[in-house]
Order: sequence, then structure tokens, then C-alpha cells
Amino acid sequence: MKFSVVIVTVLFFVLGFSLQIVLPEEQSQSSSEDTYIAKFGDEVITVSYFNDYLKAIEKRQGMNVNKFQRETLLKQLIAKKMMYKYAMSSNFDKDPEVVAKINEATFEIISSIFLKRNTKNIQATDEDALKYYNEHMDKYSVPELYSGTIYFVYKKGKNSEDFSAKSNAIAGEIREFISDNNSAGKQDVMKTFTERYPDVLFNSDQIMNHWKGRSIILPENIVEKFLKLKKNEITVVEQNEYYAVIVMTNITLSKPDDFRFAKNKIITEIEAERYQKAYDELYNKIGKEYNLTVNSSVLNKPMNK
Repeated sequence: MKFSVVIVTVLFFVLGFSLQIVLPEEQSQSSSEDTYIAKFGDEVITVSYFNDYLKAIEKRQGMNVNKFQRETLLKQLIAKKMMYKYAMSSNFDKDPEVVAKINEATFEIISSIFLKRNTKNIQATDEDALKYYNEHMDKYSVPELYSGTIYFVYKKGKNSEDFSAKSNAIAGEIREFISDNNSAGKQDVMKTFTERYPDVLFNSDQIMNHWKGRSIILPENIVEKFLKLKKNEITVVEQNEYYAVIVMTNITLSKPDDFRFAKNKIITEIEAERYQKAYDELYNKIGKEYNLTVNSSVLNKPMNK
């Protein structure tokens, strides 16, 4: 149960008249860890209990609790314990909603702790990571990267004239222009030919750091031709609606990632694989003991509402 600082403060002052509260700072030097910090009715919260309570919170949150937070947390703890005591005095634990929640929590706690204890030997060392890295070098390598430009010369002009033959010749001109100008940039090519042939439709698509297998919005045969080219090589491919001048401007060779940067990722992957293996083995072992059967045919049927 969570309470805001305002609610807890109100609770504290309303109930404060019937409580005796002593903060650790107010205790004498000779006081024991079992000295009470708060008591109500026949219940006592000791200093040692409260310190353990704070340590658990600090561990969970990963940060230290300051003085103000300690006072607030004490009030919250008192409120929880008093409400629990008061509720139990009227058999609130027999309430159907409470019973259902307790059963649900018990199920989750027992199954999760049991799983944790049976999948605990999965930690990977730096040596494990290095061995895995050397055995799966291709998995931790930057792929070969291809960069280039494709120029499209359309067979129909701006006024829908049929420029099929002319487009073929212009594609050849673009190819020669790029070769003569040592792979001229895209802007130079587009500016030159749109000015030279104002009635012809042109377009271009620049490809940067493409690798094999990467999705790209281009016809498959265009991509295949592109990936077969060598650096600074040019080819022309005919399509139904245009001629494509394909230029390969740069190829960056594949290289492995530095192990220092890949290590943490590899350790995480190894431990994930080990966890999954331990999980599956435990599942199969218990399933075999209980003669598990799964009727998968009903899995996708609509659920009854």
C-alpha cells in the first residue's frame, strides 16, 4: 500500500496522541538495537527492525535514505502495521478479494523464487565472452557497406511524349559524363542533364552505407545489379518505365567490432541463452514428471467473455 507524504503526515498527527515515537537520533548512546522506535497497543517496532526495513528499501532503490525520508518511511511503516493489525482484528484476511490477492501473490512469489534458484548458474565471465566472440566473429562485425547513386531517365517526357529511344541514349550520355568527370556528384549530373534536356523527366536516388540483406525501396534487379558493381563502376539497366544509370561510388570493407565495446553485449547474450536453456530443461523435466499435454488446437479460438 502506498501513501503520499501528505496523507502519511495527516495520519501521523491524527494518531500521534496515542503513539510513542522516538527517532534513533534521540536515543542515548547506551541504547540497544532492540530499543523500540515506536509502539502501539501491544505492538513494538524496534530500531533493528526499522534499520533492516530501511536497508531493504535502499537496496531496492539503489540509493541511500536521508533523514527526512527516514521520518516519512517510519510514518508509512507505522500506518501500514496499524492498518494491518486493525484489519486482522476483524478477520479481514477472510475477505474474498483479499484471499484471491493473497493466492495470486503466493503463486507469483513461489514460482518466481523457485525458477530463480533453478536457473542461477548462468553468469558469464570475460573469458566466456572472448571465446564466444572469436567463435562468432561474423556476428560482431560491421558488414560490407555500399554507397552510390541511381539516376532514372524516364521513357515518357513531361508532356507524355514517348522518349524511349531518346531516354536510352541519354542514359548512355549520363554514364559517359560520370566516367569523364571521375564520378561527378549527384547535383552536377542532375543540373547538367535537366538543363540539357528540359522536356525529359529525370530523378535520382542516393544510397548510403547499404548492406546485403537490408530492406530498400527499389526493384530487386536494380539492387542486385548495384551490389555486383565494383567501386566507381557504372552500369545501365532498362525497366518498364525508365532507364536506370547505376553508379557505385564507394565500398567499405567489413571489419570486426572491437571486443572491448562488444563484451557487455556478448555477456548479456550468453547469459540469456543459458537462462533459456535452464528454463527449458526445468520446464521439460517437470512437465515429464506430471505427464504434461498441451492442446494447441484451441489456442487461437475466441475466448468466452
